Amino acid sequence: MSNELFIPDFIEINGGRPIDGTIKVSGAKNEILGAMAACLLTDEVLTLTNVPHISDVLDMGKVLINLGVRVEYDPATGILCMQAKTITSNRLSAEAGKFRASYYLWGPLLARFRHTREFDSLHVEIPGGCGNADARGIDYHVNLLKTVLDAKIEDSGSAVDFFLPTDSTISNGNIYSTVHTSHGSTFHWMLTVSILEYLNLMYNATLEPEIPALLQLLNNMGAKLRGMGSTALHSYGHKGLLRGGTFEIMPDRLEAGSYACLAFGTRGKLRLENIDPTTCRPWLNFLYEMGDGKKNIQIEDNSIYFDFSNRPDFEGRVLHTSPYPGKETDLQQVFVPLLAGAKGRSIVTDLNNSWRDQQLPQMRQFGIDCDSEFIATPGGLTKGQLKIFILPSEIKPTNTVGSDLRGTFGIIECAAIANGQSRIENPGNAFRGYPNFLAKLQNIGIDVTASETGKILSALPEINRQ
Repeated sequence: MSNELFIPDFIEINGGRPIDGTIKVSGAKNEILGAMAACLLTDEVLTLTNVPHISDVLDMGKVLINLGVRVEYDPATGILCMQAKTITSNRLSAEAGKFRASYYLWGPLLARFRHTREFDSLHVEIPGGCGNADARGIDYHVNLLKTVLDAKIEDSGSAVDFFLPTDSTISNGNIYSTVHTSHGSTFHWMLTVSILEYLNLMYNATLEPEIPALLQLLNNMGAKLRGMGSTALHSYGHKGLLRGGTFEIMPDRLEAGSYACLAFGTRGKLRLENIDPTTCRPWLNFLYEMGDGKKNIQIEDNSIYFDFSNRPDFEGRVLHTSPYPGKETDLQQVFVPLLAGAKGRSIVTDLNNSWRDQQLPQMRQFGIDCDSEFIATPGGLTKGQLKIFILPSEIKPTNTVGSDLRGTFGIIECAAIANGQSRIENPGNAFRGYPNFLAKLQNIGIDVTASETGKILSALPEINRQ
């Protein structure tokens, strides 16, 4: 199976029918890129299993290859092998600008250079992702490298250069924290300090399930990270590079939640397999409350079955999203089409992401009566509060365009609910987080076709089986 990825210019969905089928949940997008960056912390082979076939994995793999890392991937088995025997470049390639999580590479590279002396600086382009770089700045990541590595910074606006200090002595017991909780910053900190020989501490770490998953992976490689399951982490320090090994990527709770919402919205039936229900509790509880979960949701050890064919109508809701274990901010855009089917007004609040209303103009094209406002918070203790207001609405087919990752899924969800044909131009961001996307939609009964035109993301080298 070739691991290249075709991203169509548009997709067409003939909606209005309940879904019915089974989805095998893939490895977590929110863990895999951090786990891939961990290959820089060792010169041995790092093998990852249950790796999702998404565009971010292909782009990250190409960035690593351009750094001198040997990368081999087989999407059919979900196996990815990497070995950073020697780093041959201190400049991240153009692919790094396509996705925000490329900053996971910054700290591990500079920390590695302290040991190997392969380079003493790093040049990076400002990473992109969902088209909202202004709202999701890189300040936390720049400050992280200043704090734990004493790095010197030259910022040209579109690119940043980091320089290691000429004196390798850095004070013991550095403390890093962020004003607002940040999944990316917590990942980046763990990756950076894992091969630093002095004590480091982090406060305000996030609690998402992917955090302990990466922490355990790094400790199995030889790191000395402590604080699993808490917002205060520390590293005792480690001299030299870590070991390699083979590690499994956890199931993607957000992919699972997205398809579960699709089942709810279409009044369909769905079985999710290869899933850890305990990591899905926030969104699962929300669907449980709205859909009479005692009758419609059956939870087993590693699967969940939904039957929303006879779910009751429900009143409007107030959905207050917050960092895990609160209702997932990543899924609030996927919840909006469901709340349009309530019998009264609903309100969604988001304190973390003021930009997560960018899909609303497209949803209004589907007939959803929704609007938003942002209220800034004095004093900076929070960024402010995004409020989305949704009135009972009939979702109708239309032609529109994709937005960011989760927003595009929400738009596709609208098309699946609407009775008739819809076209979504530029759906590419959904392929960043939903593996085998079109095939999975078709397997659960969605009538979806893709344009013959589009772009092909070139393959990574395939695993040599000889």
